[in-house]
Amino acid sequence: MDNRWSRPIGLSKLAGSANLPDPHVLAGEIADDLRSALEQIEDVLADPTKRAERLDATS
Repeated sequence: MDNRWSRPIGLSKLAGSANLPDPHVLAGEIADDLRSALEQIEDVLADPTKRAERLDATS
């Protein structure tokens, strides 16, 4: 069983957390990113030529 996720976080990793925005701001940003990703997926599904264009752009 892989239990690396359950290891305690060192204090050095928590030091940067003081600079994070409020949780509701982070959640809003994450939601915006997910909406944007979903729109891109829907675009590709609606128009198969866009899929080919995106694949060409990433290679």
